[in-house]
Amino acid sequence: STLPKALCTYQAMYENNEAISTSIDTTNRFVVKALYNGKWVAPTGSNAGKLAADFLNYNCRNLSYGTWLEFIKSSCSDLINGFSISNIVTEVRNYGEYSGMRCLKKLSPRNQRTIYGWLWNKNFTELKGVVQKPNVRQNKNPTTRDFIGNVNFNDLTSLNLRRQQYPVIQSYQMLHFRHDPLDNNPEGQSPLVKCFDAHCHKTLLEEHSVIGISKDFAGMLVVRVPSELIERANNPTDYPNEAIEYQNLQTDAANLQNGKSSFILL
Repeated sequence: STLPKALCTYQAMYENNEAISTSIDTTNRFVVKALYNGKWVAPTGSNAGKLAADFLNYNCRNLSYGTWLEFIKSSCSDLINGFSISNIVTEVRNYGEYSGMRCLKKLSPRNQRTIYGWLWNKNFTELKGVVQKPNVRQNKNPTTRDFIGNVNFNDLTSLNLRRQQYPVIQSYQMLHFRHDPLDNNPEGQSPLVKCFDAHCHKTLLEEHSVIGISKDFAGMLVVRVPSELIERANNPTDYPNEAIEYQNLQTDAANLQNGKSSFILL
């Protein structure tokens, strides 16, 4: 359950197990609807509060790139991976009622697999940001070398991360969502961890069911060979050719039973 391999496991569970995908999709459907249609920022009653609320609501509904709905759906991926991150990108707006003011350009999601490490303060008590890998497509199945874990913010220079052009997103530049973040864990904890055993059992039972059905329809293949061949094959030192022939015959029979071949040549 450690990054980055865990992310590949979570994605495989979500894509290949309809019970898991249906549960997550149903849950997120209600979450997305509530966040999209709900009341965003309500004024406090003062004139300043109303101005601030109007400005924030304008930003959420008038992104220059992408939509609020896309941002919400990306944020809800924490239910699969345990956490999700979006980069806050701003711009000086040159049109509309807030022309000349700095507004939201986009809330850009960052794929969980691009995270290279977590940045902390010197006491490792406050998250200061994240470090990304320079090439977000470099690994579809990342290894542990693609993740360095927790890093002291003051160690950025010594790690030469900036020289290697590893993007750094500081905490004030991002929105960080976590599922069940015990002990201030920035990775959260995916609920899929608790159903991993059930997922494996279900997958195994499905495989056995398919094998059982195929045997029920096709029957059991029986290949008869002389007993002398079996006896000699069990003594490969003295009879290497017979051992190879016997092994090849078993492979051919298995392929025929599994539908990978249509005949056996004896």
